[in-house]
Amino acid sequence: MPDINQKCILVFDEMSVKNELEYNSKDDKVYGFEDFGEFGRVKAFANHALLLMLRGLNKSWKQVNTKNV
Repeated sequence: MPDINQKCILVFDEMSVKNELEYNSKDDKVYGFEDFGEFGRVKAFANHALLLMLRGLNKSWKQVNTKNV
């Protein structure tokens, strides 16, 4: 990608999520609690999520953070 098309902005957004628990047998993990990544998890229901996205300024492209923390 040419340098001119690599210029981008970082966008932060917050969204509400349903209070819901889900068990993943593959990971042997329950999802739906607040999760702070390397700082640990707490036994409180998650009700908001922070979304991060890069968007191109000169060309229409976007990259969403898809890492499941």
